[in-house]
Amino acid sequence: MKLLIVLLFLGNLLSASSEFIVETNKAAYRAYKNGNYKKAFELYKSANNPKAYYNMAQFYEHGIGVKKDNQSAMRNYEMVYYAIDLKSYKTCENELLPYFYITLKKLKKFPDY
Repeated sequence: MKLLIVLLFLGNLLSASSEFIVETNKAAYRAYKNGNYKKAFELYKSANNPKAYYNMAQFYEHGIGVKKDNQSAMRNYEMVYYAIDLKSYKTCENELLPYFYITLKKLKKFPDY
């Protein structure tokens, strides 16, 4: 019985965590679309997920709301690369697959990183 309670608690915790990530990504996107780039960047930073890492890399690469910094961009692209475990995703249906392939191209673009 205790194990069941613990499992239910963990399931609720994971669900709340994924809901937080989705809502944070949406809020960050809204801030970006409204031109509030610094707020968008901070929200993506707090989301801590592959989509957020990808967007932060884009901000650094293009100097959107932050100082242009290719090394920081590459670090974030690497975070995307390592955060997406293709074995655990249904890759054909997964929305993150395009981010993965774009990230691979970006990492090849900066071989000296």
